[in-house]
Amino acid sequence: QVVATNPLEIVKVRLQLSSNPDSPLGVLQRLGAASNPLVLYTGAAACAARDSLFSAILFPVYASARTMLAEGDMHMTGALLSLTAGMLAAAPAAYLTTPADVVKTRLQEEREEPADLRDGAAAVV
Repeated sequence: QVVATNPLEIVKVRLQLSSNPDSPLGVLQRLGAASNPLVLYTGAAACAARDSLFSAILFPVYASARTMLAEGDMHMTGALLSLTAGMLAAAPAAYLTTPADVVKTRLQEEREEPADLRDGAAAVV
């Protein structure tokens, strides 16, 4: 998943943090993606860690919540069951992975010097 999403994340982060509005193609040109496509994978390890942690929380909590809501006193079914279980699972997953997302964003922001994981972690603390 990170192979496909990290380049999009890089462009999104750069556009969101930019003080000068630019186009996605302008961001790619500034990155030098044509000459070195590996720059699109800056922060990929942090992105993979964040995504893995999110999934490790989301899916088991969703399965448990769905079972409890369907079999408990509420006897939910259909779309309401899926929506409620999804909200109950996504809230703690998003909350608990926010620090990892901040590290990923710090690694992917535009910097003059190369970033490494220690720089991103230090920015969070």
